[in-house]
Amino acid sequence: MKNIRALPATVIVLAVIGLLINVSTTMIYSQLAMYMKHKLGASALQAATVDGIVESISHLTRIASGIISDMLHNRKGILAVGYVLALIAKPLYLFSSTILLIFLAQSLDRLGNGTIASPRDALIGDVTQKPMRGASYGFLKSLKTAGSMMGAFLAMVIMVMTADNFMMVFSIAIIPAVVAVIMLFLGVKEPRVHRGNLERRGFRINKENLRRLGKPFWGIIAISGFFELSHFSEALLSWRANEAGLPQSYVAAVMVIMNVGQFLVAYPLGMMSDKFSRKLFLLIGFIFMVLATFLMGHFSNIYIVMLGVFFWGAQMSTTQSIFLALISDEVDKDVRGTAFGIFYFVSGICYLIASQMAGFLWDRAGYKVTFSTSTGIALCSFFIVLIFMNKAKPSTK
Repeated sequence: MKNIRALPATVIVLAVIGLLINVSTTMIYSQLAMYMKHKLGASALQAATVDGIVESISHLTRIASGIISDMLHNRKGILAVGYVLALIAKPLYLFSSTILLIFLAQSLDRLGNGTIASPRDALIGDVTQKPMRGASYGFLKSLKTAGSMMGAFLAMVIMVMTADNFMMVFSIAIIPAVVAVIMLFLGVKEPRVHRGNLERRGFRINKENLRRLGKPFWGIIAISGFFELSHFSEALLSWRANEAGLPQSYVAAVMVIMNVGQFLVAYPLGMMSDKFSRKLFLLIGFIFMVLATFLMGHFSNIYIVMLGVFFWGAQMSTTQSIFLALISDEVDKDVRGTAFGIFYFVSGICYLIASQMAGFLWDRAGYKVTFSTSTGIALCSFFIVLIFMNKAKPSTK
């Protein structure tokens, strides 16, 4: 608790807002896979492609919102636009009776999510000193995943009590999103900046400014993009658990377990990365991914499959928190939003490729080939970073 109290107030408020919006989003998303499969008759390729496209929209939006927040140096204003878009999207799920309508609702939702991510992460970097960044990003991730865990559990309870009433889940999910938007307007304060200096150095996308981001940054982008090819749509995790014997009414347990994995490791490992090597904990995240995909791909026992889901969550929080901290460490403050935008842009493209590849392999060759492919990519990522760590000189930043 002492370490948490040392975090900037802005970080804590943003983390609570993240918790609330994730309660709302995960209530819906924890049920979408089964809703699309059993109510709309979607195939694995359709479900993975929709998820991959809308997540790519989210990631593509992040580069624009990051650049704009750097140019205007107005993180909160861009955040407000994103949270309002995410709120508007929630009621649309009540009318999503076709895959196309699901796609449209998810697209608006992910557009809002994408608008939020880069300026939020940049704002955290703005208000946090380097020795606390791993802890700050880890704390944000922990509360967001606590919200996801709560949302998935609440959705599961509603589904059990209402005999699989998807519309009831979608309706109640609107409430925490409303509270999150109110908290943003009332509780988030942006730090003062030297505007004259920022206007003189206003960021634009060109060769010179991209070079300013530095070789270490582009190395991080290359590694994160390659690793993202192992990380496909979580909708297929729900399908895997359902096929392994988890009843439809309890399929939200997949999101609960995944977010337990995220919650338990995000803040502790993020805080430890402030004291030790961030790249060491990145390797640990890659190991979590290898364990996750191996367990889900090679075992049919539902308990072992759910253990794989747990490690999937652990790798998400570990790798994402460490990548964000590494980027925040390496780039200048006035280009930080753009740097995060580029990170999310590359991640989104790779996620779309990975999701389509996974859906295709699942339909044509089965889940074993899908997860084995993911395992191979994660192992390659591990050895790439391991070799890079052995050759890299100690940082003096």
